[in-house]
Amino acid sequence: MLSRKTRLHLAAPLAVLLALAGMASAAGPFDGTYRGSETMVRGNNTTLCAAHNDLVIVVRNSHFRRRWVEADLKVDVAGDGTFSGSTMYDVGHNRRATVTITGKIVGASLEADIGSDRCAFHMSLKKS
Repeated sequence: MLSRKTRLHLAAPLAVLLALAGMASAAGPFDGTYRGSETMVRGNNTTLCAAHNDLVIVVRNSHFRRRWVEADLKVDVAGDGTFSGSTMYDVGHNRRATVTITGKIVGASLEADIGSDRCAFHMSLKKS
């Protein structure tokens, strides 16, 4: 029979290993850093409608955020890789607008459409 002290010494490393295993399994299947660019599909001449060639999206635990004007768009990735979301943001003069995003992650590719009433973009990113 092992002493209480010996059992505690054996249990501590086991607890750490179990915690690390739990953290590893918490990661989503689409987690990673996706880099690429976006192409304007509809827009006007405002600075909002400038495409980004150095776009980076980090997916963690099947979630990511995308900034749009003053809005922080929070997005959940479903088990099949699809995602969508929307949020409202202030455009001034007591007016609000809605930005929406829809897309899918397949393999190492993230493809999405994002936009509001002012402009819209298609995003093409690759996992790096």
